[in-house]
Amino acid sequence: MAFKSILNFNGPEMLAYWMQSSEYLTVELPEYFSFDEVLASVQKSIGDTPYEECLAKTHPEQLTDVNLDLILSKDGHYGIRQVSIVNPYLYYILARQLCKPAAWKSICNCFEACKVPSIEVASIPVVRDKVENFKNSTTILSWWNAFEQRSIELSLEFSHMFVTDITNCYGEIVPDAITNALARTNTAKATNKNNALAADICQLLAAMQHGRNIGIPQAGAMFDLIAELVLAYSDLLLHERLEQAGIPSDSYRVVRYRDDYRVFARNASTLEKISYIMLDVLRGLNFRLNTSKTRLTQQIVTNAVKPDKSFYIFNTPILNKKGCDFDGLQKHLLYILMFSEKFPNSGQLKRMLADFNARLKQPREGGLRTVGKITFGDDGPKFQKTDKKEDEKPTIIENHRAMIAIAVSLALNNAAILAHALRTISLLLDTIKDEDERRNLAQLVVNRMADIPNSDYAQVWLQTITYPFDRQSGDIDRYTMRLCKLVNGTSKELWNNSWLKSKFTRNLPIDSIVDHKKLGDSNGIITFHDKVDYIDDMIPEDQVLDAFERMDMDDDYIL
Repeated sequence: MAFKSILNFNGPEMLAYWMQSSEYLTVELPEYFSFDEVLASVQKSIGDTPYEECLAKTHPEQLTDVNLDLILSKDGHYGIRQVSIVNPYLYYILARQLCKPAAWKSICNCFEACKVPSIEVASIPVVRDKVENFKNSTTILSWWNAFEQRSIELSLEFSHMFVTDITNCYGEIVPDAITNALARTNTAKATNKNNALAADICQLLAAMQHGRNIGIPQAGAMFDLIAELVLAYSDLLLHERLEQAGIPSDSYRVVRYRDDYRVFARNASTLEKISYIMLDVLRGLNFRLNTSKTRLTQQIVTNAVKPDKSFYIFNTPILNKKGCDFDGLQKHLLYILMFSEKFPNSGQLKRMLADFNARLKQPREGGLRTVGKITFGDDGPKFQKTDKKEDEKPTIIENHRAMIAIAVSLALNNAAILAHALRTISLLLDTIKDEDERRNLAQLVVNRMADIPNSDYAQVWLQTITYPFDRQSGDIDRYTMRLCKLVNGTSKELWNNSWLKSKFTRNLPIDSIVDHKKLGDSNGIITFHDKVDYIDDMIPEDQVLDAFERMDMDDDYIL
């Protein structure tokens, strides 16, 4: 499988890549949202017009609501994470600036200059040399090979490993860090050629951040690269500091995936010296290590795999290669809830819910639901049918309300998998034949989820579930988030664009963001843009994908 680093793109190619909806917004939204037409319109209207000539009387950093900010509850309580659907005009202007031939060459040169032999970077975005089989498959497989598998391989050379990551990496990036990264300040490779580029980047980031001089937006591929630029500079600083401390580069190895670090050495003393120097380097860039995820171990192979994944591999009785061990749906869901209490917000929960959803959502034939089970053989996953067929909506004997309550508990306490837990709820609701019962249960879910502080993101997904009932009842104003109002047709104001001259915003196709046909066809069932979230190398990719095509699955099914 051939991959191409985005650093091998030229400027125009990079701009075209970033001006796709999938790269503009990397946070998951229901599949009926797309920003492609809006981005194309912005690019056409602004073109090469200089930023200062786009401005009306007020600058964007002086205004509120320039971006559409989604507030996510991190823990079901008061911890929050802000994800920005960045103002598309500011987004395009920054992308345009970065992708100008001279600027893009400087950025690529900076990454090249920051390469050091002892530090391997697994997170520079890559693109497959042909169309991806499913969204993010290339990035995911690259992470598996270059980060997790590489960490295991290094156990052949090193006996000790230090694991850590940066707390709130994007939120702590400051303008000086970007400027110093492009100048490679205080290194043997310093330059003064990129000051104007750094000023442009910092000016536009401040415009996106309401004038704040700390943090960069989250949930866009372009901002991932800006973060990588700062972290690449930290790699160079670390390498030179370790050389000054007399630690030879062949005595250690660092593998980094964005803000996740794995440091390898042949003894604990060397590893301890490296960790203290790394801590000092990162502190100088306004970063702090996450002490709750920091550990030193000699068990490299088992610790190279994340703790939640290890626990799943060795303890799950749910779905193995022989099929499903739990005969009851509620037992299956309760196990997932108990797992979440041990590993809250774990990515592994997505995999487990996808397994559960696969039991709820079987392939249909002739308008009927075909009953059977998923098995895993040498050819990958297969659906094994039985002779029994049921009505369009399968009959589930177990208690719907109890299972929905379990799924709500998952959603309330695990913000990272909120959308996936709500998808499970939407599938459970779909099995209920009585429409009044479905409506009443959906309302109970909405009422319960309303208890979440900072629940903007939850509203987007809840709206999908209740949309059929809202249309019937005329209750279209229950959700206050701006994206929800766009869905209902009660408002078209997603971004405050009063800082722009009106000629640039006159024909912005806001209505194109929502595909109402897809929304109507969903019939209250949540679906994602991503078809498959994760694939291990245990099963060849082509076999896995062929199997999913045969099964006609639209789950984010994870092997």
